[in-house]
Amino acid sequence: VLPKKTYIITFSNNLTIVEYLNSYVHEMVHINQFYSGRARRQGPSMIWEGKKYSPFVRYSKRPWEQEAEAIAKKFIN
Repeated sequence: VLPKKTYIITFSNNLTIVEYLNSYVHEMVHINQFYSGRARRQGPSMIWEGKKYSPFVRYSKRPWEQEAEAIAKKFIN
């Protein structure tokens, strides 16, 4: 059993260094979102800044993913 607030990220071993760094930053943004309380899971749904999102919301429309993509892009590009 892991301590509360423990996060595990796994990466494919087929990634280029740029893909790895992009994925790493992207996932670290998600860790920050959860750790800060801005994001949390409620069953299969996501609660983002107090608003509940269905798991069927398209990836590109998920604000937590939009934020992670934007921040990763700033660091990597």
